[in-house]
Formats: sequence, structure tokens, C-alpha cells
Amino acid sequence: MAVKRSLHINPKTIAEGSPKATNCRAKNKCPFKGEPNSHFPSREAAENWIQNYLQEQHGLTAPSISLESSETALTQNSDNSIIVENVAAHPQNTATATPSAIPKPNPGLFKNTPKSKEITREELISMAEGLAATMSDADWHFLQNFHDEVRAETNTLTRKGRFAAKYENKYERMAENVNDFLQSDNEIATKAREFLGDEIDLRNFSYIFTGQVRSMTESVKWSKQNSIARAVLTTSFNDMTRQRYAASVMFFGGRCCYCNIVLTKGPPPERQATGEHITPVSPENKEAAYGATRYGNMVLCCFRCNNSRSNKELVEWMKDTDRIPEDQKAHSLARIMNFRRFALYSEFTSHQNKVIKSKLNVLYGELRKLKKDGELTEEQLGEFRMKIRLTILDLQELLR
Repeated sequence: MAVKRSLHINPKTIAEGSPKATNCRAKNKCPFKGEPNSHFPSREAAENWIQNYLQEQHGLTAPSISLESSETALTQNSDNSIIVENVAAHPQNTATATPSAIPKPNPGLFKNTPKSKEITREELISMAEGLAATMSDADWHFLQNFHDEVRAETNTLTRKGRFAAKYENKYERMAENVNDFLQSDNEIATKAREFLGDEIDLRNFSYIFTGQVRSMTESVKWSKQNSIARAVLTTSFNDMTRQRYAASVMFFGGRCCYCNIVLTKGPPPERQATGEHITPVSPENKEAAYGATRYGNMVLCCFRCNNSRSNKELVEWMKDTDRIPEDQKAHSLARIMNFRRFALYSEFTSHQNKVIKSKLNVLYGELRKLKKDGELTEEQLGEFRMKIRLTILDLQELLR
């Protein structure tokens, strides 16, 4: 006869802010039995306690918490243990207190708009592969280094105009390749059109897809315009391949990942597509986790949302912003969380953040010392860039 097992929650995990309910195998000899809030007669009782814990400690609305929901920080492992992620340590991965609960998705299905067709995870991956295949290796390299190549070949205004026209034609040819694929009778392209919906202009989407490669995949070099943190964190962990880039753009279906407005390749500014780190590489809150150019952290948003948010923490910005209607904020956050789960993304651990912060502080300290004597010489600039490159290599090795 099957034995009915109860569940316990280790008090240590409660103190850490990440309660874990596990099937109890020790019967009456369980070491946690008798501890406050540690032992439960059923799975339902454990779920109810976790619901109350999240609501009281972190402002999450109880209807949004479910063992089956993939839109909350609550998951169930293959070993039947129930995990609640540490919402205090990783606010970017959690829900926020909003007037409505975060909607529960149909697991494994994604939808762009109420009128568009649902697709499976496998279909979304196939679409990304199809879009990625429209670019050759040479095309991909060109799009990542477009501006650098133009600058390298340009010495005069006359040549600048000539070379700009040459590269513009090349860029347009690649955008039209994407558009031809999306307009084709290919089965994957047909599903992509159904997913994008009638509101998305395919040619406009194609130009956005081609034009934002650099902003979402570039390993930035340190300069007056780019901080040390941006140079280090866009390079050290950069795993943005063609397919991952395509999946990141396709997931949000040509819309801003925040306000859901249809994006354009240029003006008006409120609709202009820009690359965005969901978790900033230079967070405004110095105690917050660092972001990096990594799959699951790179998305497209509109210029207005990008400018409004800047380096603020996602949840805090979303609470205060007027860019997103109040009744849509929970849904917007849910889409971002769902994307991160699709990409199998996780934030840096506290240990990894400490290592990154320590390395960056060393670089900033050395730069301050060099600047005491005035502007850096070319030799000093070269030596400091070498130190940045060595730091990048160190982080890649230490946090592998």
C-alpha cells in the first residue's frame, strides 16, 4: 500500500528568503518536525504557507502564486521539491505588487497579441533558426561591426558619403533577405506571420531585425562614451549567437518588451527600436545585481521606455513609470519573466556579483590614480586597455 508522505520546509531556507518544501521520508523522526512553520501534512498546506510568505514578505498577490505557474518565482523540481527563488536577492526575476495578479500562461505556449496565433517553444526555436539562416557568417560579422568598418575606411567627407552608400546598400540587401523569408510560403515563415499578427509590418520588422544586431550583441570597447563596467560586462560573458539574437527579437514579436508598442526602425522616437539590458550593466542601485550581454538579458524596447528606465531596477521602475498602464504592468513583467525562462537565464549569484564588483573597483581605482596627473597619454591608454582585457579574461576563467 502506498504511504502518504507529508512535506517539510527546512527553517534555514526560510531565513534565507527561499523556502523549499520537500517530501518528508523520515515519518515521525523528521528532524524538522516541531519547528515553527516547518512541517506540513500535505502539499496543499505547504503551498498555502508559501503563498502567505510571499504575500507578507514581498508584496506578491496570492492569486499569482501556484505550483503550476511558470510566471512566478515558484517552481517544482523533478525530485518533487517545491522551490521559491530568493525574491529579495533577485528582484528582476520576481513579480511586483500590482493591482492585478500576474497572469498564468499555458506552459510551453507563447502568444504575441490577443489576435495572433499561439506557438510552441519548438516552433519559436524553429523560427529563430529560420531567421538566423537568412544571414551568412560574413553578414553577421558585418552587422556587428558596421560602424567600425565605415570609420576605418573613411578619411574624407567625399569618401564617407561613398562608403556610407556602399554599406547602406549592403544593409538593405540583408534586410530584404529577411523580408523575403518572412513573406515566403515556407511553413516556418507562415507560422511566424501568424505569431507576429496583422499589426506587424514585415518589411519594418525585417529592417529592425537587421539593424539591431550591433546594439544587442556588441562587445563594447572602453572609451569616453562607454564605461569600464559596460566594456567588461558586454564582453566577458557575451553568448549572443545568431540564433539566440533571432529568438530574443522574435519572442516579443516586433514590440517593445515593456510597453508592448509596435516598434519601428526609425522615427517617431516613441516607437524607435533600441537594444536593452533587462538587468543593467551599470545599475543605479550600487547594491543591485550586475547585468551583462547574455542570452535572456538582451531585448528590444522603444526609445522612450529605454530613456525613461535608464539604469533603474526593473521592478522599481515598473512600479513608478507612466509608460505602462497600471492594468498592464503585471502582464508586461510576466512576459519578461517568461522570456527569461524560455532562454534558461539566471542572474549572477551573490558570489559572482562580489567577484565582478571587486574586479571593477580595482579598475576604477587605477583609472582615478592615472587621471590625477591630467589627461592620459596614448601609452597610458594602451596599458589601461590591456588591463581591461586581462580583467575580462580573469572573469571568464573565474566564473566559468
